[in-house]
Amino acid sequence: MVRIYLAAFIGLLLVVLLAIDGGSSTGRDGSKAGSEVQALPEYDLLARAGTIEPQPYWVGRREGEEEFEVERDSEGNVFVRYLTGSERDPRSESLTVASYPVVEARQRLERVARSKGGSVSAGEGFYALDSPGGFSTYVVFDELPELQVEVFSPQPREAARLVESGRLTPLHWTPLD
Repeated sequence: MVRIYLAAFIGLLLVVLLAIDGGSSTGRDGSKAGSEVQALPEYDLLARAGTIEPQPYWVGRREGEEEFEVERDSEGNVFVRYLTGSERDPRSESLTVASYPVVEARQRLERVARSKGGSVSAGEGFYALDSPGGFSTYVVFDELPELQVEVFSPQPREAARLVESGRLTPLHWTPLD
């Protein structure tokens, strides 16, 4: 009889703990449930680049933006956000480069373009589609047909300029010479 009461108590305790832990879909930092978010200085970001899957992309160093927030959500998408000195809120609108695993990414990009009345532009080794408002540019590289990269900027057309300039590259460690 004691075993039954003990089992019932443990079961009730588990239900309460799971309800407390799973009662919210977002964390205190505003991130999605199941995501991993880290704020890192540039050195640490580059040092950890090889351990992040899928391969994250970025647009290189930018004046005044020396800290980054890296988030990997439960769907496997990776977000690299550029943070300014005063900007430490993960929900703020900051330059963000996202890497999304997408099956047949180029074909999907072309379907979206056709459905919106736009077109995909071809660059050297990549295909790009600008969002209607000009805040995002979506890119698929020839050598990575299962990955779509989005560059988002709160400044209209800045994302397209960064992609066109060739600054969008894989995030990787480059030793100092």
